[in-house]
Amino acid sequence: MIKLTEKQKNKIITWIVSIVIGALIGRFYTEMTSSARGAAEIAHYPGVRAGLLIAGLSAGLEIFLIAGPLGRWLFKRPFYQTLFFRLLAHWVLITGGLLFGYQMTGWLTGNSESGYGTRWFLSDTLIAFSVLAFALFFIQMRTLIGGRMLINLLTGRYHRPVEEERLFLLIDVVGSTALAKRLGDKAFYSFLSDFIADIDPFIFESKGEIYSYVGDAVIVTWPLQQNQSNSRVVKALVLCQARLKKRSAWYLKRYQTTPKFRAVLHGGKVFTGEYGGYRRQITYLGEVLNTTARLETLCKNLNVDVLLSDAATKMVTLPDGITLSEKGEHLVKGLEEPLKVFSLDLDQVA
Repeated sequence: MIKLTEKQKNKIITWIVSIVIGALIGRFYTEMTSSARGAAEIAHYPGVRAGLLIAGLSAGLEIFLIAGPLGRWLFKRPFYQTLFFRLLAHWVLITGGLLFGYQMTGWLTGNSESGYGTRWFLSDTLIAFSVLAFALFFIQMRTLIGGRMLINLLTGRYHRPVEEERLFLLIDVVGSTALAKRLGDKAFYSFLSDFIADIDPFIFESKGEIYSYVGDAVIVTWPLQQNQSNSRVVKALVLCQARLKKRSAWYLKRYQTTPKFRAVLHGGKVFTGEYGGYRRQITYLGEVLNTTARLETLCKNLNVDVLLSDAATKMVTLPDGITLSEKGEHLVKGLEEPLKVFSLDLDQVA
C-alpha cells in the first residue's frame, strides 16, 4: 500500500476539490446561457465536462508541476517570462479542454455542428480564463501568506485579538554574516533561497505555519490544542538536518560550504490579531516572542544545535530515540526569573 505524505494528501485533496468546483461552475454557466445554446446540447451537460477537463488540467499543472520541480526552475526566471509561460500553458489547456468538450458534445448529440460548438468558443474561453485568473490569485495569496493564515483573514477569526497558546520555532543559519561577506549579496540570497526550499517541506508536513522570514531566520508557529503532545515539531528538525546532510555535496559544489542551522523552541500564551489598515496581516504579541528571540543568542553562546525552554519541553513529545540534555538555568533579558533550558544534538539523531 502506497503511503502518502501530508503534503501529497493535501495536493490530491486540493486537486479533487478544484475539479468539483470547476464542474459546478461549468454547469452553472451553461444553465445561465441555456436559452441561447439550445436544450438538446445542455441536456448532455457540456459545461460539466468542460469544467472537469479545464479544472483538472489547469489545477494539475499548478498543484503537481508548478508547485513542484518545474516551479523551482520557473520562478528563477524574470517575472515577465514566468508570467508569459504560465499564462500560455493555461491558455493551451483551456482551449484544448473546450475543443475536446465540444467534440464530445457533437458525438453525444449526433450533431457535429452543435449549438455548443465553435460559435461559443471565444466567450467560453474568456469566462474560463477569468475564473482561472481568480483561482491563480487565490493560490498566489495562499503561497504568500499561508493557507491557514489566508482562511483566518477571510473568515475574520482574528479581527478582534484572541488569546491562544502557541509554540514558536526560530531557525537561523549558522555563520550567516561571514558567509554573506564571502559569497556576496546575490549569491547569499540564492543560498538562503535554496536552504528554505530544502527545509520548507518538513515544516509543512509538521503542520507548522511560517510566520515570518527575518533576514536569515525563519519563524514558525503551531497552535496548541488541549492535547499538547506533539512529536512532529522535533521530528521536523531532525528531518531538516537529514535533508541538508543529503544535499551537502550539492551545496559544496555550488557555494563551497554546507548549510548548518541552529534552532530555538519556546511557547506560551500570546494575543493574536489583525494589524494594519490598507495592508493587513495577522500578528502575534506577547513576551513569548521576545523570549524566543533572546533564546537564540543563548543557543549561540551555549554552542548547541537546538535549544528548548522548559515550557517548550512540556508542549512537545520527543520522538523515539531522542533525548534532551539539561543546560541549567540562565538569566534572559526581559525575564525576572532564570529560565531552565535543554539542548538537542541533531548530529546524534539525524
